[in-house]
Amino acid sequence: MDVPRDPLPHAKSPTTAAANNAVLTLPRFVWWVALAMTVLGFGVHHSGFNEAWLIWAHTQSVIPASFWACTTLLGFGWAVLIVVTAFDREHGRWAAAAMVSVVIGGLLIAFIKRVGYHPRPFAALDASSLQSIGEPILQSGSMPSGHAAGAGVLVTLLVLALRERGQLDRTRIYILMLMGFLVAWSRVAVGAHWPADVMVGAPLGMALAMGAYRLVNAGMPKQSPLSAVQIKHRKWWLCTLELALAAVCFGTDTGQPLANGFQGFIGSLAIMSCLARLRSAMGLAAA
Repeated sequence: MDVPRDPLPHAKSPTTAAANNAVLTLPRFVWWVALAMTVLGFGVHHSGFNEAWLIWAHTQSVIPASFWACTTLLGFGWAVLIVVTAFDREHGRWAAAAMVSVVIGGLLIAFIKRVGYHPRPFAALDASSLQSIGEPILQSGSMPSGHAAGAGVLVTLLVLALRERGQLDRTRIYILMLMGFLVAWSRVAVGAHWPADVMVGAPLGMALAMGAYRLVNAGMPKQSPLSAVQIKHRKWWLCTLELALAAVCFGTDTGQPLANGFQGFIGSLAIMSCLARLRSAMGLAAA
């Protein structure tokens, strides 16, 4: 796979446009996987295999419940924002794209769940056939999974960031895809979603992240030179965002008591990232 290694040129030309398009996209095979997941997800959703697969997964599970409880936290919108913002040590484009993805995705998924309501597993099946990890969700719609969409957003933005930096290779892609799969599948493991929900939700998150980053990149292009004052201002707003996210993280009842320690770690990550950013911003101010 060809991976661009050089920074994008500053002159606006057809070559620059081609370089932008190469960076602002995912490797083709990733989209083929996403398309296959979406088609299969809708097929499973309209078949009896959805229920059978869920029950089989719960009866055959050998992975500790604490692992799934912790993994599923990474699908929350605030967790996606914390990880992406901490990864964004530049000028905030990745954090902005994550914010757009989470907000639009949250509204879109809430609308789909309301219009095409499908009950949650614990609301549709006998609880004795399922393994509950955390507090069972009974009320809201199930299709598609918002946490799986969050996993799609997280993986897509990290892949794009590494690709832009010239640090992407197939090994990193496979590691990130595995992480995304585990976060998405954790929703099935904890009993919050059907398998079809996560198969549709994850590709939806990927598409949202791609669209959001293209939108943000148009308004905050990498080629635009920033003054020291502009860089300092962006560091301050990123720090403010991270403090707000840490507060949300610490104040959220995730319904997963087994993951309380990991939840604290995620919130602490936001604070540590903010402190490092503050130190950098004050260094710019002193200069």
